[in-house]
Amino acid sequence: MSIVKAALARDRIGTPTVVQYALTSATALLAVAGLITTGWAVTGIVPAPLVFVLIASVVAIFIPGYAAVISRLRHAGALYACITAGLGRPAGVAAGLMSTYVYNLLQIGLYGLIGVEAATIAGLLGADIPWWVGAGVGCLVCAICGVLRVDLSGRVLAVVLMADLALLAVFIVLAFAHPHDGHVSLAALSPSSLLVPGLGVWVAVVYTAFCGFEQPGVLSEEARDPGSTVRRAMWLSAVVMATLYVTASLAMTVAAGPGHIVDAARQHGPDLLFVMLGQWTGQSELFILCAHILFLASIMAGAVSYHASCARYMYALGREGVLPRRLGDTGRRTGAPVPASLTQSTLGAAAITLFAVMGWDPLTRLFFWLGTMGGAGLLILLTVTSIAVVAYTVRCDQDGPGIGRGIVLPLIAALLMAGGLVVTGQNLPVLLGVDPDSRWLWIWPATFAAVIIIGLIRAVVMRRDRHTYRQIGAGVTATTVPTPASTPAHAAVPQANR
Repeated sequence: MSIVKAALARDRIGTPTVVQYALTSATALLAVAGLITTGWAVTGIVPAPLVFVLIASVVAIFIPGYAAVISRLRHAGALYACITAGLGRPAGVAAGLMSTYVYNLLQIGLYGLIGVEAATIAGLLGADIPWWVGAGVGCLVCAICGVLRVDLSGRVLAVVLMADLALLAVFIVLAFAHPHDGHVSLAALSPSSLLVPGLGVWVAVVYTAFCGFEQPGVLSEEARDPGSTVRRAMWLSAVVMATLYVTASLAMTVAAGPGHIVDAARQHGPDLLFVMLGQWTGQSELFILCAHILFLASIMAGAVSYHASCARYMYALGREGVLPRRLGDTGRRTGAPVPASLTQSTLGAAAITLFAVMGWDPLTRLFFWLGTMGGAGLLILLTVTSIAVVAYTVRCDQDGPGIGRGIVLPLIAALLMAGGLVVTGQNLPVLLGVDPDSRWLWIWPATFAAVIIIGLIRAVVMRRDRHTYRQIGAGVTATTVPTPASTPAHAAVPQANR
């Protein structure tokens, strides 16, 4: 007798599809048009390209150990599984609930921007629609994609991703072809320009821009040859993100001029990229409309990708009894985590309804607040994951990741990411756009603490049933674990989880 009805579809996707999910989670066009311009507007600091190089280096230090561990575990709840394997089941359950919460923040927050951008496009066409209509349609699209085969959704994401990359490539070429005052200035790459107040805000913004590089681990159960696929996809997505962010931010400073980019960002905000493109293409209204439509498609692709992550974390936790077992079921034909996907869509619809009824600002509160705190929560998880990789390596036999990948690099990554967390905390009032004495500065961190405490309590409750408790972190083996009456409960539990 199986614990759950079905597993996720195995061996269905390769490296290209996994990379597409990772890059669309990062929503490159949103990062360039929105996050980078916001960083300039808020901090007044020019050298964004250098900050991207610094954070990309931290990501490069983190990847080897994490990829080595998660490719061995092959688990849809990647961060949850890694922390469980390294730090034990109580920490793992807390991490699993925290991961589900964080990815829901990132995914649901995008609905605010989707609604605003849809309303903007409607305005360009002479119509007037409330933001929640566009957000509701976006939620419906995510719900449909979430119950389809993962490779079919991947094909949709591929089309949007290619269009995004093409637009950004065109922008970069045109920016260097139209430098400010006819002179290409690389002053934004000057290290001395980093030694100014406000750098901490940039660090927090750039960490958020890299959200998504860890996504390949979530798809490891559905990937062909998961070991090499996850590693390749993680490196490819990180390299593409770093290259794109560095060159695009540098291109914007070249086009506007290093001394003028801050004022331009404050004047135009997220529209700066489109304003520049419009100037170079003759201010074509059709071009501006098409650019906004592509921007909306990019945000939608990011929402679909994050939806897939949310659903898979819920599925993994349901399969192993942390959340209701029903969430651990999959569609017979698609192999998709259907109950988990529909549950996530319901949460998104509820959030849209709440914000619409209460009249809360969809851009600052729904998108910016949830996105910022989701990024901060993910940074917490990545820091703990680095520590878990070290613990996992220490308890493994000679077949483990090794001292370099499993101990040295993860320790360095943990220290650097912990530093990023400190910087994020110090600059939280600026990031949220609230006063230093605002109650939101303790409410948001309190939600993280509450989720972690609930996870620890849940683990204590689960310990009463040894059979269920031993399934925590079991991964794909949990779909075939027999009932206690036929086989000892520990039979399918990985050695590192005992």
